[in-house]
Amino acid sequence: MNVNIACSVPGCTWPVIGQCTGYKKTCQRFYCQEHSSDTLCADCAGRKTADEQTELIYQDYLATAKKVSQEFIPLSKYQIQHRQLIKPGVWCLVIGLFFLILTSVISSTPIPQSDVNIFNAFEILGILLISWPVLVFLLYSVDWVIWQNAEKQRKLTEKIDDIDKVKPGFKQFWIAWVKQRKEEQAEKNKKALLAVLTVAAVIAAGAAAAASSESDYERTRRAVRDELKK
Repeated sequence: MNVNIACSVPGCTWPVIGQCTGYKKTCQRFYCQEHSSDTLCADCAGRKTADEQTELIYQDYLATAKKVSQEFIPLSKYQIQHRQLIKPGVWCLVIGLFFLILTSVISSTPIPQSDVNIFNAFEILGILLISWPVLVFLLYSVDWVIWQNAEKQRKLTEKIDDIDKVKPGFKQFWIAWVKQRKEEQAEKNKKALLAVLTVAAVIAAGAAAAASSESDYERTRRAVRDELKK
């Protein structure tokens, strides 16, 4: 039985100088000096070169993704909506605090029964006046957080698009990389959330115990005061 020992490249007439050791799998084809690299035939050498180039691109894209995720993103100036509400809100806050301070001072002195309703009305009015600007402030805060997140995402998307023009396929790589990071952090986030809930439960239990103690104290104080009045 004759074995045809020739270069694995079709039509090659160069003399064989070795047998391919294979790249990631057994090959054992023969190669010549022209169509070989080290101990690999042309086909295996090509696949090895392609893998090495792919690894270089991967490392480059990975380093770029990490750099982008750590970079500071400058934001444009936030435009406050409905500025005309700020001045009335400040006045409501000042007047509301004045009413509450006034009712606090008055409560330290004996109040005729006929003036109790007026006193309560001033107290409620003070609370309402303070609540309105506080509510507006909270709405502004929520709006600012939403705007900030949207602005960061917009600027980040623009940056990713610009990089994708220089490094084709980076946008798809970025999306997959971010998803992978979120999945890796999912279990850690779950543990952190459970820890927060545990702490919150302890705090709530402590607050309930404190409220119960205050209630007992007030009842005892009231009983002593009633006893002295007899």
